[in-house]
Amino acid sequence: MQVRGFTLLELLLVLLILGLMTALSLPRLLTLSERLQVAHQKDDVLSQINRLGFQAYRAGRSFTLTQYPSPALNSFLNLPADWSLTTQAPIQYRANGICEGGTIFLHYQQYNFPFQLQAPFCQAQQ
Repeated sequence: MQVRGFTLLELLLVLLILGLMTALSLPRLLTLSERLQVAHQKDDVLSQINRLGFQAYRAGRSFTLTQYPSPALNSFLNLPADWSLTTQAPIQYRANGICEGGTIFLHYQQYNFPFQLQAPFCQAQQ
């Protein structure tokens, strides 16, 4: 009677190959998770920026966007931790919700995202 099965050497070789494949793919999965988190946070920040004209209208006051964090903008923007915003030139939001447009730069760790805000409603576009 012949017994069929795998030898110990064959099983160890398969385990070694699986271990190597896992070790090679794990760093990519971690960076993918980080990129997804950054993309989600960036979408949240853009949503807040796209609402700035409405926020000015609702508050009934004008303001100028130059950088964030800024005490003057805390009532309008609430960016996630470690995110910042700068502008190429000051962007004026009027009390009627109209904006003059300009370029903003979002910064998060090693990532930098430029966006164009088109007047009159200043919706962010890459």
